[in-house]
Amino acid sequence: MNRVDLQYQALVEKILNEGREKESGRENMPNTIGISHSNIEMNLNDGFPLLTTKKMHYKGIFHELLWFLKGDTNIIIK
Repeated sequence: MNRVDLQYQALVEKILNEGREKESGRENMPNTIGISHSNIEMNLNDGFPLLTTKKMHYKGIFHELLWFLKGDTNIIIK
């Protein structure tokens, strides 16, 4: 595991151990558990921090990231 994965794992453990339950506010939605004022520090020069176990479509991720950084309001896939 790299440093970001270890920080993420520690944060999830902290949420499970110290988190407070919040009521959903929407009908038929589960309550959530959370904590305030936490962060994960990462160096983006080390690579893109993708925390998932699922297969990801990197071209789509990259396109959406560029769209977000440009501040566009309409996404056009070329």
